[in-house]
Amino acid sequence: MPDFTSALYLGFAHPSASLPPWEALTLGRPAALAEPAGGRALAQELTQLIGGEAGLLYPSTLHLFRDLFQVAAPKGTLILFDGASYPIARWGAEGAAVNGIPIETF
Repeated sequence: MPDFTSALYLGFAHPSASLPPWEALTLGRPAALAEPAGGRALAQELTQLIGGEAGLLYPSTLHLFRDLFQVAAPKGTLILFDGASYPIARWGAEGAAVNGIPIETF
């Protein structure tokens, strides 16, 4: 039975030494504001791998919301939040609350 608690069930594996070195782990800015180098080529390769015609890569929704609230809600902002919003959006807003940005749910 596959172990779905791990991404290794897909059978993709490589020794860590097979990865080329990199200068920085991140771009240094929120993922919502910059596409990583090679992102479009990777999307194309993944699309071909699964037999699709076209594809897009986006950061995870959680990371998108966390980045969005960091950029779009500077100090002095009040975030008004719909109580019926998806939990993952609330988690992003809660990340802003940790940085002192007040949140009110309606």
